[in-house]
Amino acid sequence: MNNPFGANGILTRVGEHIPGVNNAIQELHKAAGQHDALRRAKKTDPLGSDGALTKLAERIPLVNQGVQELHHAAGNKESLARAKRRNPLGADGYITKIGEHIPGINDGIMALHIRAGRHDLAEQTKARTLQGMLSKDGVLTKLSELLPGSNLVAAAIHEAEGNKEEAARARDLVKNWKKAGSADGPLAKLAELLPAVDVVAFGLHLNAGNYAQALRSITKTSWVNMEISSVSIVIRTQSLKDLIVSHLFAESVDLSPFRASTMGGLYDIARHSLKLSKAGGQGTMKTELLHRLRSLMNQKIGASVEGGLQQLPNLAQKQVRSFTIRLQKIRNEVMPKMILDRALQVASYMNPSTVGSSQCQAERWQRWLVSHINSHLPNEFPMPQEKYMRTLHESILRIGASHGKGFEYRHEYKGFIACGTHTGMLGCLSGLIAGLVKSSQLARDRTIAWLNQNNANAWQATNVPGSSRHDALLFQLPRDDFVKSRRQAYRYVWDQLLNGREACKLAARLASFWLSTWADDLEGDASLPLLIEVEVPVIQACDRKAGSALDTTLPSFQAVLIAEVGMCDGTPKVQNLQLAIKEDSIHCMMESVRCQLEDQDLRSLHPGFAGFAQPIHAAFELKSLDWQRADEVKLTFSSLRSRLHLPQ
Repeated sequence: MNNPFGANGILTRVGEHIPGVNNAIQELHKAAGQHDALRRAKKTDPLGSDGALTKLAERIPLVNQGVQELHHAAGNKESLARAKRRNPLGADGYITKIGEHIPGINDGIMALHIRAGRHDLAEQTKARTLQGMLSKDGVLTKLSELLPGSNLVAAAIHEAEGNKEEAARARDLVKNWKKAGSADGPLAKLAELLPAVDVVAFGLHLNAGNYAQALRSITKTSWVNMEISSVSIVIRTQSLKDLIVSHLFAESVDLSPFRASTMGGLYDIARHSLKLSKAGGQGTMKTELLHRLRSLMNQKIGASVEGGLQQLPNLAQKQVRSFTIRLQKIRNEVMPKMILDRALQVASYMNPSTVGSSQCQAERWQRWLVSHINSHLPNEFPMPQEKYMRTLHESILRIGASHGKGFEYRHEYKGFIACGTHTGMLGCLSGLIAGLVKSSQLARDRTIAWLNQNNANAWQATNVPGSSRHDALLFQLPRDDFVKSRRQAYRYVWDQLLNGREACKLAARLASFWLSTWADDLEGDASLPLLIEVEVPVIQACDRKAGSALDTTLPSFQAVLIAEVGMCDGTPKVQNLQLAIKEDSIHCMMESVRCQLEDQDLRSLHPGFAGFAQPIHAAFELKSLDWQRADEVKLTFSSLRSRLHLPQ
């Protein structure tokens, strides 16, 4: 049987909880060498740094200061911090909180908060002080403006302080009574200052959709700072039609000035604005809010995609004009110079003994060829017919996007053909025809070298300065849509672009025959990748004029169109088509959108936000853009912060 007076006896343990007796028992444990029992006794000492009586004393005014000194002398930093937090006369003490509700006394408390650098607590106290209630928009001032006679006194005071608008307001007694029960009226402000009644005022403001006034009623401040440490958005890119936000995460929401009621009030405001029913707990509420936000984001994405497709005719017109400008450049600059260079080479080759006359012969050939070729080439690219635009609209919706890790084109031959911004596809064709002038072998060798160089130029032209990464976002049509679009593209070229240009059609057939003959001599696969540099113009993603809550545009950027051209039954056909946008360009676009959003007034997102006194701006950083799968990207934003200015 254990000795009740032993080191672990029941009476010893009971004695360790008695003030004074505990100290004697500690000495006995120390003398007996019972180190475990000694540690236990020190831990349970009612007068120790973590004892029950010590913790109780920390909540007693003035006594708390003495306990703090004891903790400081003993070097107990954690206990000292706890005592400071529990100080009834401290910044967050219960006596201080009571004093903040008493006019006159709270003026002094506000001054102490400011002296201690606690401007958030001073802001909370200000609304209840005499200074706050007697300010130009204070509750006592507005109440006085309701009474005949006193409203004139209030108007005179406003005039003396230079507040012209408030003076005119005070003199209009009828208008003041009409607004007495409004969200910013004196009755609502009085209710917001009364304990327990302020909760009722919050509910009334919330149900009326006055979110700024609802937040004011529980914070008692003129502003609230909100910061979210991290927001992550996971987007699936299987197709443009099915572009969705699959996951949405938010971490660590911080508010200043902080009150538990403020956080709960913000959740209630978010719930009301998103039309959610009351959830069981805050954790469940957060999940429901994020789920609802994700649904709304998907709706907005769908609307933005459809809005972007509505701009398709305008984009097509811009591309047609761009191609026409390139065509004119080819007719007037590129082709004459190319023919002259080749004519000089051929003239020298055919008449080596008459080198001096080669220049004259070449110039005559140039003038003759240019005049005849230009007479048969189209003058401009026509606008595609409605049936082609309809097919393009339907196909774009089914475009899929995937991430190409370390994507790069093949540098040398195997037929890599490229068309840069200044030449385009017709420039390639001109080079091929001009290369035929001397000999088939010479044309093949020189054309390959020329095409490889142009290919490198086309790829390098899309690089972002200072970057060495080659990751790209690849857009590609499903096979059935691609075959249908290819057929329509051929019909556009044959029926519209070359309509009435029989010589061009004949030249196209000859070029097709020549390419087919050349393809027979190629090593391995006869597929020739063709690179075309594409400049995508500015796209209006969201437009307030069209009913959107925000104005955002995607900036112009460079992309590369990669076509695998193969020979099928002696005819060149595009076998595969991809649009590559380098990841650095994606980052630049995201950064542009981020800057635009930081300048937007977010009050336009919901009618209930209209009551905030100043524009709502959100600042944030794009932390990372990570591809979790080929068709799934995770965007992480950090330090999302905003200040909400409440009405007074």
